Amino acid sequence: MLPIAIPSYIMTYTYSDFFSYTGGFYIIQNLFGISSEQYIKFNFFNEINLVIILSLALYPYLYIALRAYFTSLPEHLINTARNLKIVNFNFAFKILLPLSRPAIVGGLFLIIMEILNEYGAVKYFGINTFTVGIFKVWLGMGSLESALNLSIYLFLLVSLLLFLDYILKGNKIFEFSRTNKKHSVQNLSLSSKIYSTIFLSLISIFAFILPVILIIQNSVSLSNYSYYSEIGIIVFNSLMLSFFTSIIIVFISIILIYSNILNNFKSTKLITKIATSGYAIPGAVIAISCIVVFSYIDKNILNYFSILISSTIYILIFALVIRFIAVSYNTINGGFESLGSQYDKTYRSIGNRPLKSLFKINLPILKPTIISAFILTFVDITKELPLTLILRPFNFDTLATRTFDFAGDEMLKEASLPALIIIIIGVIPIIFFNKLKK
Repeated sequence: MLPIAIPSYIMTYTYSDFFSYTGGFYIIQNLFGISSEQYIKFNFFNEINLVIILSLALYPYLYIALRAYFTSLPEHLINTARNLKIVNFNFAFKILLPLSRPAIVGGLFLIIMEILNEYGAVKYFGINTFTVGIFKVWLGMGSLESALNLSIYLFLLVSLLLFLDYILKGNKIFEFSRTNKKHSVQNLSLSSKIYSTIFLSLISIFAFILPVILIIQNSVSLSNYSYYSEIGIIVFNSLMLSFFTSIIIVFISIILIYSNILNNFKSTKLITKIATSGYAIPGAVIAISCIVVFSYIDKNILNYFSILISSTIYILIFALVIRFIAVSYNTINGGFESLGSQYDKTYRSIGNRPLKSLFKINLPILKPTIISAFILTFVDITKELPLTLILRPFNFDTLATRTFDFAGDEMLKEASLPALIIIIIGVIPIIFFNKLKK
């Protein structure tokens, strides 16, 4: 799970520095006695390497979904497959993968959304995507209309993907009785154990261990720390923005979920679906939409009081709530569904009000789930780049924006310290989250 704490743009900057002419790749060749004329050349800036970097940074989204799905498989399914002599790869491809389609599609959809939202990595590689185009026409050319047009096209693309998934799923039902029991482990052959260990070790090394080592090395080797005179303020900005926005998001999620429980109306469900659809919309699109909406409010409604909203952090928080409320909502809603309604109904049947039932029964029982939702939202907001770049107030920097600014000026060593702090902020909650789930 740990690579999810490393944003893809940070992993891109790190490996770019590693494969530069003065980077670790050529230093290692020198250690093996290879002269500069005999260097093994490596062209880092091509689309294939970007795909590899994004895969290493984003695979945890799919891994976490599949891990949770596989651990809930019923024991009788595995035993039946063994009795039918369906083992190893046949069991994986004929039974596990077809059954786990919802988890696979869900994880892949999150990855696709993250790639569509990606800005730092693709810009550094010089690849024009919708998000890069939105930044160019908005910040570079000052054309809000062109940025809005690109945002609409990107939104239509996301809508098409959602519709395609709906069509492919059709009337298929993926349902079975679940279990929380630990499954008995299959005895693998020695060669299978060796190959799987090598594969998993390589993934761990290149997705987390090596990038972290390189970032720490760059942070320690930096001789001029004058660039970090305001690092304390930047860390404070990031932590406070992530903390308070996550609290707001968790609070709104609980209200939406409990409103659905109390009022099982189609209108309430529709409002909830609209409110939690923000994660499917790239951050740049949300940012441009917020600018259009608040500009209209400034000009036509607030008039003389527009200074209270425009150019303040409130728009940024508002946009972050829209973008990440789905992360919190889905996590907490899963807890409410597993809890069921019997406790809530029993407590209210003796004359207690719904609000008292929420605070006395539901929230105390679901405390671990709520903390998990807060952690996941906190980590995502800390890493967020494109939305923060567009909507941040004047002279307001976060760790993500400062890392991007340094890397954009080819100051990769200077970008290492804020990048390292982002990773530390992400790793600690993820470790805590993993223990909480156990």
